[in-house]
Amino acid sequence: MKVPFFIISFILSLSFSVRGQDLQLSQYYAAPMYLNPAFTGATENTRFGLNYRHQWTGAGGAATGMLATGEHYFEDFKSAVGIMANKTSEGVGSITQASYSLLYSYEIQWNKHHVLHAGLQASTNTLSINGGDLDFGDEFDQNGLTGNGTSERFTTQSRGFKDFGFGLLTFGHNAFYGISLHHLNQPDISFLGSNESLPMKFSAHGGYKWHFDHQEEGLYDKPEHSLIFTGNYKIQGRFDQLDAGVYLINEPLLIGLWYRGIPVKGDQFAESIVFIGGMHLHKLHIGYSYDLVLNGLLLRGGAVHEISLSYEFNWDLKRKPKESLPTQRRNTNIVKRLPCPKF
Repeated sequence: MKVPFFIISFILSLSFSVRGQDLQLSQYYAAPMYLNPAFTGATENTRFGLNYRHQWTGAGGAATGMLATGEHYFEDFKSAVGIMANKTSEGVGSITQASYSLLYSYEIQWNKHHVLHAGLQASTNTLSINGGDLDFGDEFDQNGLTGNGTSERFTTQSRGFKDFGFGLLTFGHNAFYGISLHHLNQPDISFLGSNESLPMKFSAHGGYKWHFDHQEEGLYDKPEHSLIFTGNYKIQGRFDQLDAGVYLINEPLLIGLWYRGIPVKGDQFAESIVFIGGMHLHKLHIGYSYDLVLNGLLLRGGAVHEISLSYEFNWDLKRKPKESLPTQRRNTNIVKRLPCPKF
């Protein structure tokens, strides 16, 4: 079914000018490298992850997003490398974006109890739209569609661009703080021949973990029982958003509750309440979330579901124990745990 061009124009302006066509994840801590390149290798292990998001099923075309990540930490070099691929698709007008990224981070233990990570990200992207799914204004008259073709032409239906990001992350035994900048070069994403720059995105995130029982700081060799308060604020162009919530961890189970929006700006900016559940099965982490949309316009678009999977393990079985916290290990079965939620 074809879609009138004024509808796709609205979606394009909403997606590109406001949200920048970035994949938005409710379980963003299940995709830490996507949130901040400085998270690359922060667990000091090898990790693979998959994320899938499905939304707006009732809005005339579902929007989906998929993300795949992999990372490995090189202890001898205090460094980590990661790879990341993601694809978003909006059914209306068949708008798709594919992105492939290479990430690097370097670790500095700047005092006895805190570690600093600096991360870089370089991406190549392809943005495309299927113009055959659209109806333009000159295809209509007072009786509706004329059946004649349009004289409108996109300058291109597929556009490639490069993209760069940077991030910092510091954490200790119970708290973590980070900032990230994406789209540093503000690439041109226009289909119509004009210069439409993708706005730079700034994100600030952090949190605090409180343990219900005594556990040696920075280490774990037994099930975790804790409460984590955390949040993320991001701004891109004229759009800003706050995610704030709490996780309860009683391994192997995890449950969480989030608020997404800007409460001081009124109800029209209150987007959703997010319910999250997860399970740790040894090295495998599974998460599911459901967004209860509060904005009436989006409410008519249907449900929002998200699934995450990750597998984390110690690739180097000959790794030597370290001497100092918070990266100390007593043996290869005990690994450092970041004081932030993950799946």
